[in-house]
Amino acid sequence: MQQPSVQPELVFGARLWAMTPREAGDPDLATRYRLYAALRVPVLRLAAMGQGQRVVQAARQEAMHRQHVEQALLLREVGTCYVALRAAREATPAHAALCDVRRRQLEVARARLLGGLGTAAEVARAEQQLRAAELVLQEALRSARTAEARLEALSGLALSGVTLLPLPDAACPSAETAAQRAAAQRPEVLLHLAESERHRAQARLAWRDALDVSLVFSASHGTTAWLDELNGLSAQLEVRGALDAPLRAQRQMARDLSAARAATLEAEAAAEQAAHEARLACDAHQRALDQVAVQQAQLEYARREHERLRGRRALVTPGAESVVDMPQLLEAEAAQRDAEARLVEARGQAELAQLAVLLAQGEDLTRTSAPRERGGLPTAANQTSPPEAAPVHPASLSRPEAPPTRGLWVWQTQHILQDQDGPAALRAFVGQHRLTEVYLSTSRAVLAHPRLEALLSALHQDGIRVEALLGEPTWYLEERRAEPLRRIAELVRWNQQHPTARFDGIHLDIEPHQLPDNKGPDNLAFLPGLIATLQEAQRAAQAAGLTLAADLPRKILRAEPTQGAALASACQRLFLMLYEMPRAADIAAAARLALRWGAGVVIGLRPRDHEGRLDELLVALQTSLAQERGYLGWALHDYDAYRKR
Repeated sequence: MQQPSVQPELVFGARLWAMTPREAGDPDLATRYRLYAALRVPVLRLAAMGQGQRVVQAARQEAMHRQHVEQALLLREVGTCYVALRAAREATPAHAALCDVRRRQLEVARARLLGGLGTAAEVARAEQQLRAAELVLQEALRSARTAEARLEALSGLALSGVTLLPLPDAACPSAETAAQRAAAQRPEVLLHLAESERHRAQARLAWRDALDVSLVFSASHGTTAWLDELNGLSAQLEVRGALDAPLRAQRQMARDLSAARAATLEAEAAAEQAAHEARLACDAHQRALDQVAVQQAQLEYARREHERLRGRRALVTPGAESVVDMPQLLEAEAAQRDAEARLVEARGQAELAQLAVLLAQGEDLTRTSAPRERGGLPTAANQTSPPEAAPVHPASLSRPEAPPTRGLWVWQTQHILQDQDGPAALRAFVGQHRLTEVYLSTSRAVLAHPRLEALLSALHQDGIRVEALLGEPTWYLEERRAEPLRRIAELVRWNQQHPTARFDGIHLDIEPHQLPDNKGPDNLAFLPGLIATLQEAQRAAQAAGLTLAADLPRKILRAEPTQGAALASACQRLFLMLYEMPRAADIAAAARLALRWGAGVVIGLRPRDHEGRLDELLVALQTSLAQERGYLGWALHDYDAYRKR
């Protein structure tokens, strides 16, 4: 028995027949042998190779999303411990200050009792307040120790001498937006979708195990003359299969399709659950922010009352009771310290609620850029440094900071797909230059090309992020704003039809400055319309779980700070086309102007502007801007120019 192979197989063999005593005297039968060679080509199995690759790819996606589910659980634990440790550390000084005030209150109450000005009830009340404050302080210290031990066990870092940075400020989306994001990008949903795709791909291969059709080319030579062992060349068609094979194949296909439908229903249920959790998380986050506002108001009132009582110092006559020992003043100070501690706790709850919103939406917290301040992560050399010397960002506790962007514009996507060797050449070029992203020009003809899915799958297998590149100079106009939204909707439908080979984001190259009406170094009349277009595009992209990037000219740096902030809010990643700037210092200075807006900035360069010193320039830019918060990396324009340099 042989296991049928997907590939053609070549078999060599020989047969030798032993002579019987009766045949030994016949000279014609003195030697009986047969030499043969056969090439077997499994036609149906070769035809099924493409579909088999779909099964493998779907299984790979399923494994990746299963890993993301486990990672999300770990990040939830890490993030919760991180925020709890930060809140406990910040609350401890406030509780310690409150305990100090309560001790002074107790001393004053005892002094007043000895002087006949107070009562035993006042002393008992002061003692009770001190015990309560000390218990809260001990609980804060215990919570800090527990969270620190848990976080050290999860992250492998020594955190005793490390300052923990707060979570990055991020506006919480509306409940419906969060629900849409959760339904589109939660790993639990994507896991079930990948499982459904795998079962459907397997259903299409059920016939492969039921029937085997092969072409056999053989050659034989020997001294026997049996009809089934004729000498010479021969070809034959072999069809193998059990009598009940079609029935078994049909049943297997039905089982696979049933499993696919079940996985699809589970994905829908998971999407509904994820959307519900996202809505609840947004509501909880809003309540936490409202509570922070309430505590801030209470703290402000307590401070004003404390200041008012301290202002009574001038009213105290010599020989009267000292203002410092006034019970009313101490009570006001205690109220202020208590309000400070409550505000810290409320902010901690708000951070926990913000973390819950991010996790409910399925956001990848490990991609959050971590600001670096004077030392970065703790190492063997700085773990004993003072706390302010080694700040840590929550994202850095789960994995090292993501590598900088190394992008490439590709405007010739249709020609690449039409060329038989085009996709392989692009993939080899990207791997040779260690790029991390490509921006593929995406027309309707490109989306309809049969090789596009294979190209995206190959790039994703290499760990390359792929964005759909599109744009027209007039799209910033209000009357043309519907066109980019229609194009984004087409990309979203394409992603839904190809869940294992989807685009990761939208890359808009609108460039209204190319139009005659917008020429001139100081002419930014197009900017309000461009911001409005980007805002609409960002809402459409985020609803589909996609990121948004936009190409911008250098003169955009002349925008007012408010316009720059609005532009940064309208688009997640800004690509500054800093062409015709030969010096790295000038490019870095221009990038810093955009970084002040709070945007994520990628520097766009042209290889022909730098001739043979491009590599040196890229190293200099990375060295100069690596510590800048918001700097994402660089991208080169474009594929043709870069490979011809």
